Amino acid sequence: MGIEFTNGFSITKNNTNNNNTPTQLLTNSDFSSGTTGWTASGGFGNWSFTSSNLAAVKDGVLYFTYVSRTVSQSVNVSSYVSTANSFTGIVNIKRENNGPNNNDTYNFTLLFKNSGGTTIVTKTTGSSIAPLNYTDVTLTLNRSEIPATFDTITSVEVQITGQDAGNWNGNHGPWVDYVQLNVS
Repeated sequence: MGIEFTNGFSITKNNTNNNNTPTQLLTNSDFSSGTTGWTASGGFGNWSFTSSNLAAVKDGVLYFTYVSRTVSQSVNVSSYVSTANSFTGIVNIKRENNGPNNNDTYNFTLLFKNSGGTTIVTKTTGSSIAPLNYTDVTLTLNRSEIPATFDTITSVEVQITGQDAGNWNGNHGPWVDYVQLNVS
């Protein structure tokens, strides 16, 4: 149940679980342990309604601000790649629902790298307007897309960039409930 786009990403509403059980690879994917396992351009700050220009986590939700920030985590996938058929990244995201400008933007990106740190392939949503309600946005790389180089993948870097389009001081940009990187 979703919309598939030709540039390799899909939007799924009311995510349903199928019988295929993938392995989730990210540390603290639901932000229940704050910022543990994650890095942010400019660092992390404390959540504030009136004064913040840094990404922040409050009550298990990642919040962005009026300054474009990227939150990321890199995962070693060497022990999975030989038997993997696909890697799927999921971000559950929505826009801040108050204020006059609700066109908060985000970019969800997966960078697949080899042992030298060179990016083999990138999957990305590109700059997009965050949905009004929490929605799973999915990026998938299948072995069949790059059969000659798939086995050279040793790490995946997951990046979420967000910005409040209204430029309000404080954490008024997109909200992220969870991020996953699944291998199957």
